[in-house]
Formats: sequence, structure tokens, C-alpha cells
Amino acid sequence: MTAPVVPTYVIEEDEVDASFQAFAALRRAAQAEPSLVENKYFKALQDTAYARFLLNFEAL
Repeated sequence: MTAPVVPTYVIEEDEVDASFQAFAALRRAAQAEPSLVENKYFKALQDTAYARFLLNFEAL
């Protein structure tokens, strides 16, 4: 019987940090300009930044 293979991931810590910095900057912009929260294009940017951060962070 062979042991199950555990996947390993190569994570670039710089990518995790860069994706978080982009998301954090968008959150700061939303705090400074609350009307952005209603802007569908801003929401798309925020969603994309968060998804990229989450993808990188969960892999970490």
C-alpha cells in the first residue's frame, strides 16, 4: 500500500504581499470616497483584487 501523495505548492511570498497591497489600497480608496462602493467598475476592481489575494494567501 502506498502513502497518499500530498500536493505541494510553490508560493511566492512577494505575490501574496503584492496582491494584499492592491486590495488594501482599494479598501482605503473606498473609505476615503464612500460613493465608490456603489460604482460597479470599482466593485469589479475590488472583487478581482480580493480574489487574487485570496488565491495567493490560501496557497500559502
